[in-house]
Amino acid sequence: MKILLLGATDRTGREVLRQILDAGIWVNVVVRKQRKLKLIHSTLIVFESEVLDPEVLRNAMQGCDAVLSTLNISRYSDFPWSSLRTLRLSYLTPFKRFLRLRLT
Repeated sequence: MKILLLGATDRTGREVLRQILDAGIWVNVVVRKQRKLKLIHSTLIVFESEVLDPEVLRNAMQGCDAVLSTLNISRYSDFPWSSLRTLRLSYLTPFKRFLRLRLT
């Protein structure tokens, strides 16, 4: 299995990433600044870019079985439309699962 994780540098995303890697699952992440990730792992591939860059997302989604997003979970009230922007990713390349985590 291979997962694309969006939001890997925020506090929830870092924990989700740690658990994915501990489980031995391959994971691609798209981050604005790779230095914020502070992690190197043999099953981790990092794409440094804005998360909504279509070309980068298309490349990052290659071979992924699922997309997991922790984007904006702590600021949902400020950005209620963020899930709509993220769901547009499905038009770039098909994937089997999309999961969005949000804290309330």
